[in-house]
Amino acid sequence: MRGKFNSRTLNLDPNRAKLKLRSPLDQPSGSARKRQETWLGSYMRSVDIVGCSSALPTLRPTTTFQPRGQIMGGLIDQTDRRLVSNRLIRAATALGRVTSRVHKREQGLTSPEFAVLLALGSERAKLTSSHIVDLTAMDKTKVSRAVASLDQRGWVLRERATSDRRFEYLTLTEDGRAALNHLLPKIIEAEVAVLKNLSEDERLGLEAGLKGLDRAISH
Repeated sequence: MRGKFNSRTLNLDPNRAKLKLRSPLDQPSGSARKRQETWLGSYMRSVDIVGCSSALPTLRPTTTFQPRGQIMGGLIDQTDRRLVSNRLIRAATALGRVTSRVHKREQGLTSPEFAVLLALGSERAKLTSSHIVDLTAMDKTKVSRAVASLDQRGWVLRERATSDRRFEYLTLTEDGRAALNHLLPKIIEAEVAVLKNLSEDERLGLEAGLKGLDRAISH
């Protein structure tokens, strides 16, 4: 669309109302002028103006435009650096992908199945599903499915408590412990390959920080 501008009137489409421009001596002041200039500047950038007169007022941007996505991205990035929980989740997820490739390749285990296998192998005492939930921080449904899968493999032994039949104690069978002993060195090797990129001070700091965090959470 094309429009013609003179010193008094901006002629737009005949079917639309004309925008009257006041003379410099009769200009509104304050917020009204800013609104007028902002609207006019936006409109004139969207149309092809022909024959503009020198009476056209000087238009100045009232604000510095910054894309909304850029603003939100900056805020999220700043917040992310302050949230320790989010950084730990991201680091654990990334490192978990490294180790999960090993137990999937070697034994076809999912991450929950390996977590349950490791929990049972790390404790000398018999465990219930509730104990495993606490040790792994997984929900009951995931633990229950993982236990059922390991049971089908013959890696878990289930025993009902004699004092209360509602409770079921879980231990690793010989095959289950053999599978864990086969996996652990390979899992550790995969983790070491990542952690060797840290300096000695960083590794010691990471270990101390994790111990301190465990202690703080348990209180």
